Amino acid sequence: MLVQTLEELRQTLSRKEQQAVFREDMLRRDIEDLQKRYQASERRCEELITQVPESTRPLLRQIEAMQETTSRRAEAWAAVERSLNSRLQEAESKAAAAEERERSVNERLSQTLSRINVLEAQISCLRAEQTQLSRSLEKERQRAAEQRQEYLAAKEEADTQEVRANQLEEEIRELRRKHKQELQDALVHRELLQQEVEREKAARADLERTVRVQSTELAPIARHNSTLENGSLSRKLSTTSSIESMEESYYLQASLDSSDGFSEKRNIGETALSPLYMKSMTPGAFESALRQKEGELASYMSRLTSLESIRDSLSEELVKMTAQCEKLKAEADTLPGIRTEL
Repeated sequence: MLVQTLEELRQTLSRKEQQAVFREDMLRRDIEDLQKRYQASERRCEELITQVPESTRPLLRQIEAMQETTSRRAEAWAAVERSLNSRLQEAESKAAAAEERERSVNERLSQTLSRINVLEAQISCLRAEQTQLSRSLEKERQRAAEQRQEYLAAKEEADTQEVRANQLEEEIRELRRKHKQELQDALVHRELLQQEVEREKAARADLERTVRVQSTELAPIARHNSTLENGSLSRKLSTTSSIESMEESYYLQASLDSSDGFSEKRNIGETALSPLYMKSMTPGAFESALRQKEGELASYMSRLTSLESIRDSLSEELVKMTAQCEKLKAEADTLPGIRTEL
């Protein structure tokens, strides 16, 4: 735009200069022609004055009038020449001003071109940076999408783990409730067994008193009965120890079995521990029953150990799932901040 304006100004100035030069030449030629004609007229006038008689005086006056007219025209042409000279000077001053403006415009144009080059370099750098930022943004968007997928998967996993944890908590509460109920039933059964043991001890004391009375009456019979009574006492002692073992086995059995099975086994235990049933049992049968109870006790102990290990593993799994849920919740809380940054 500036170059085009400068070119137009140059063309206009050249046209004005050409027109001024042409007019100046025309005026100079006219002036020279008029001066020549004026000089020729003066010479001719002088010649005519010297040659013509008095009758030609009007012609001379006419010639003088023509000379005055010529002089006025010469003055007019001089005024025109002065006007043209002033216009020429004005045109030259305008041309100088135009040249100065052209120089300043050229300087501004060079500055503008250099600035344009700098701006183009900056634009190139900005475009390269924009391309790099676009790639980084695309990568961040992909990462955000991947993190969103991971977040959704983690959230789903957290929900699953939370449901699993709730189920485990419910199972643990149920196991604790059952264990508490079974412990209460076992305590009741233990009280019953202790009462049965007390009754058995009382029966044993009565039997010992009867043996002492009979021993004072008949010595031989007493010795014989003493031998029998010693066997009976040893059986009673083994019965007492077996009662205690059976008490422990029933306690463990009550802590593991259900309430219905526990009631049924408690009735069987009471029948086994009744005095009539104990008196009718032989030592071999009693020992076999004792071994059976010891096997049941070992089985119940192993079951108890297994249940305790299951309980511990469930507790550990619950702790791990709770920690995992907390971790997933923390990651879910940090996700909105990541979205805001992206």
